[in-house]
Amino acid sequence: MNKKALITGVLSLALSAVSQAAVNYVGNTADSDVTTVINLASDPTGTYGGTYAPATATSRAVWSWSALDGLGNPNHWVLEEIVFITGGDLYIEPGTIVRGQPRTDSATYNPGALVISRGAKILAAGNSGAPIVFTSASSTGAAFGGRTSGQTPSYWDAAPLTAPQSPTTSGSWGGVLICGNAPTNVDRDGVGIQQFFDIHGAFTVSTDDRSSIEGIPTGTSANLGGYERFGGHAEADNSGILSYVSIRHGGANLSSNNEINGLTMGGVGRGTTVNYIEIWGNTDDGVEIFGGSVNLDHIVIVAPQDDGLDIDVGYSGTVQFLAVIASAATDKLGEWDGSYEGENVNGFTTGTPAVAVSRTPVAQFTVANATLIGNVGASPSNATCSGLNIRDQAAPRFVNSIVVNMTSQTTGANTNGLLEIDNRTPIGVTTVASTTTNMFATEIAYLKGVSFYSAAGINTVAGWVANGSSDAAMEAKLGDLKFANSFNNNPGFANLPTGGTLPAGQLFDPKPTTADSAVYDDDFVGANASYVAVPYRGAFDGGELTLWTADWSAADVYQLLVK
Repeated sequence: MNKKALITGVLSLALSAVSQAAVNYVGNTADSDVTTVINLASDPTGTYGGTYAPATATSRAVWSWSALDGLGNPNHWVLEEIVFITGGDLYIEPGTIVRGQPRTDSATYNPGALVISRGAKILAAGNSGAPIVFTSASSTGAAFGGRTSGQTPSYWDAAPLTAPQSPTTSGSWGGVLICGNAPTNVDRDGVGIQQFFDIHGAFTVSTDDRSSIEGIPTGTSANLGGYERFGGHAEADNSGILSYVSIRHGGANLSSNNEINGLTMGGVGRGTTVNYIEIWGNTDDGVEIFGGSVNLDHIVIVAPQDDGLDIDVGYSGTVQFLAVIASAATDKLGEWDGSYEGENVNGFTTGTPAVAVSRTPVAQFTVANATLIGNVGASPSNATCSGLNIRDQAAPRFVNSIVVNMTSQTTGANTNGLLEIDNRTPIGVTTVASTTTNMFATEIAYLKGVSFYSAAGINTVAGWVANGSSDAAMEAKLGDLKFANSFNNNPGFANLPTGGTLPAGQLFDPKPTTADSAVYDDDFVGANASYVAVPYRGAFDGGELTLWTADWSAADVYQLLVK
């Protein structure tokens, strides 16, 4: 071969290599387990790719997923099934796109999903110029089939950074789940306190009675090994960082009432950083928090098909700067629970208390500077939707927020209101000292500095409340002048979504132009170390030129929101 031909051949091979991106398939599909547990005590790169740094006397083991391969091509990270990380830290570089496979069919429960187990960490710190995106690996966008394969995959959501798909398509993969060691008020045997081998040495007994995180099938290797359990005694537990992360089109339905949320956190501690998070379409809840003490800020949830923000089992943190924008398929903008009492969920047997009589820790948490946007179509897919449901020994402080266009639906004898309190009868409990009703009546829980507006002209306290027997406490307090709530002040949002649709180019501007003043109260400010006092209600400052969703979120690129 002459020199010219040799050079031409080398250049041809180099160009061919540059044109081929690296595809890293993570997880096994050869058996029926549907979960893969990856212990970072050993190097996983030979099987799944990435880079690996083993643990030393002063550092933890780290598995790294990069945005680009060694030739500068985008890396593909594809979750083959429900992947559990344990024994170290998973580092995901800014700008990385991680995809989850859809299920093969209605009988095979193998969507791609990522679970960070207790003691492990996820280190996913994107930035406004290089967000980290979790999305579908499907070639069709459908809930079943279309699983990608090979080194030249074709994706339905082919260009998530520049051309997002509609948020009303969801369910084609799982989601992101984090299990931590912070306190919850749920256990399996109902004796009154979680008892297990704790990594911090507390209550070391042989029975692990922690709850299982939602969405993980029983009988799998992860379930049998306890990698899906959450909760503990470490309030400051650190599960890592999620920042500038967009999670899209997830929520695969594993079985009846067993879906995966966009972002699920079980027993996650306040040492964890969670901010600038987007959930863009999800079949179940946008974000669900099971106990723990983690604080969240700057969260935007678009088109969840169940609840926007769902809170359960003794959560004690703060959520600030939250935007929930509904579609026609959304159930509730928020469902805030305190305990599992009276329910049969997550491995608890019928008739066994899911939580001790003491219900400690009490679910006293703060949601501040929220903008909740209802958007029910003429024929909503969920005919029993309601706006905000607070129930089951929950004691929220809901402050300095704006709530727009929630609706009330009636099905037979069941009427669900715009604001609703429910009290299940706790198993084996005769006192009502810590029911949701009583906590509103005694002002342990309250709504303060909340502005409500409905295009239907609902302008009274009674009009915003379901008016069931439990709701009287909320109605009595809502109208008390000291709580500074208002009921018919149009915030002046531009291009508000209506009719259940969320079209590209909507350019909804959630900055209020006619706003009530924020309230400041030592009760909730002093109780929340992460709370930031700002002079406005809602998630967005009316005086800012640019929204905090600009550049990094699908809501911005899709032009659902203005910049």
